Amino acid sequence: MANYLSSLFSLANYVWNDSVDFEVDDAVRTANHTVLDALVNLRSQCDSLAKEAGLYAEKRGGWMSWEDAQKARVKCLEALNAYTGTDPTVKKQLLMDAIVLTIFTYQTVDRVGIIRKLRLNETLRKHPASGTWIVDLTNAQRSHKSAKFHGGTRTALPQPVWALIDRLCQLTVFDLEHADKYYLFHNTRTRDAMRPLTESQFGAWVAGLFEKYGGTRVVPKNLRSIFIVWLRDQEGATEKILQGSATAMRHHINTQSSLSYDIETNNRQIKLANDFAAKYAEKFQPASAAGGSSGGSSGAAAGAAGWESTVGM
Repeated sequence: MANYLSSLFSLANYVWNDSVDFEVDDAVRTANHTVLDALVNLRSQCDSLAKEAGLYAEKRGGWMSWEDAQKARVKCLEALNAYTGTDPTVKKQLLMDAIVLTIFTYQTVDRVGIIRKLRLNETLRKHPASGTWIVDLTNAQRSHKSAKFHGGTRTALPQPVWALIDRLCQLTVFDLEHADKYYLFHNTRTRDAMRPLTESQFGAWVAGLFEKYGGTRVVPKNLRSIFIVWLRDQEGATEKILQGSATAMRHHINTQSSLSYDIETNNRQIKLANDFAAKYAEKFQPASAAGGSSGGSSGAAAGAAGWESTVGM
């Protein structure tokens, strides 16, 4: 209804001000409450009602609590730890599943497009000394609109995925011919790591994982709203945490000027928000499996055992 009223307003405004074929009587034009005023007011009322209805309507794309999202991640990691087979394709898929759910639930939820198109040695780099995997948008101003509007940030992925990404890369390089740049998330059946998953493929995959391990199908972009709903309900979420989360999630385009000239401040804000989210996520850990990793840093070394011997099979 609001959209229809916008169209009527455009038509009336044309007749009122621009058309040479229609004339508006002076009595109508100078009235205290004109047709244009009425249309604007009615459009505003409809817009308000639509927003209010949206608060109570069923969320498109699915919904779950942030706590349930943590539990889904835990079950996914337990599935990875429980696998004792030697099929490298199955291993790659289980690793990708665990990595993507951890990225989306262990810290502030970044824009889906950035995660979907993580590419080794371009937007995803490993710190040679610490082993930290970093999302690097400093040279992605053109390929990512988020970097274009919000500045090229460099932020660490959550620590539990570092060892998992290492393992995934070990398996992936055997599918390539000496390529040093490839997409982290790709089709494991075709083994084509030179192309990222499409938006629809990526969304369906992540939604399917939440349905499989959490019982509810949730598209990845909804995780951003789910996180904010949880965050604003936390007593320990200070104003700095909220501001840092807004920066980390790249919510406000009008901050682009400050982001362009003060990237280090933004990186510190993002780290503050990510650390706060990780502190909560650490409460949810998978049951330890024999020879498997819990998904945390403490089990990384143990979890790597038994994987290298079957690489490339």
